Amino acid sequence: MAFFTWSQDMSVGVDLIDSDHQALIGLINELHDALKDEGSAALPADTFDRLIEYVERHFVREEAVMQACDYPNERPHRVQHDRFTHEISTIRARYFKDDASEAADELLNFLKTWLRHHILVEDMAYRSYVEGNAEAIDVADNFGPGLNETTPTS
Repeated sequence: MAFFTWSQDMSVGVDLIDSDHQALIGLINELHDALKDEGSAALPADTFDRLIEYVERHFVREEAVMQACDYPNERPHRVQHDRFTHEISTIRARYFKDDASEAADELLNFLKTWLRHHILVEDMAYRSYVEGNAEAIDVADNFGPGLNETTPTS
């Protein structure tokens, strides 16, 4: 059974944003499996870097889409993105400096809780602005393929 499962209830109405969310959930499941199978000390630094890069690429796309459709709460949404990225970086530092096992558990729980809430509450708040909005879809497409179709360094 997957640690975190995508459901259609999480769809925001823009295929590439949904695809990005699915890729992020997949990465969280990969992290969970790696930690479960190999132990918390087995997580390489580039796994955190890949997560941060995925998230940052997704946030750029999502923020551009919100801007394109004049979403009125774009600024507070951006602040949440910045806080998320900062928290992941903080957990990464603790993982490699202090207690890897504790930081790994914190990472997984934080990712699952934050992303689930963020998609189902915060992202759903802009759904009515982006769903069926041709400009929002074009902006999403202009940022290239979804995270499921590419590696984070391409």
